[in-house]
Amino acid sequence: MSEDTPATRFATLTDWVTQWFLPTWQHRLGPAQVWCTQWWQHAEAISRLEAMWRSWEASRLDGAMGLALWWRDIADYQMQQLLDSHGPFAACRNSHTDDDTLFLRADPPPAGWFDAYTEPATTTAWQ
Repeated sequence: MSEDTPATRFATLTDWVTQWFLPTWQHRLGPAQVWCTQWWQHAEAISRLEAMWRSWEASRLDGAMGLALWWRDIADYQMQQLLDSHGPFAACRNSHTDDDTLFLRADPPPAGWFDAYTEPATTTAWQ
């Protein structure tokens, strides 16, 4: 990481999802929406959540409009795609999905789950 690149607030994707995003996203699921507590088993979900996390890290540094725009342009859109009845969690309905609770939950990924995924440069992707 270069000297002028700010450090991320969360060290891994899993930390951001479980410590900030899921406790903050306070939407009840509609009857057609699906959330998988094992989100980390879905490549599309990993990619979308990674994009959300990375853009959140950048947006949080813009004190004026960063997070407002992030919620509108990133979170609302990406969660609509993730929770869609035909989205990446569609096949999980009635197995390891979340019920109609206030907070979405996440099971922890198995140890070493993301070890095989790496990103060029200085960060580790999918963590």
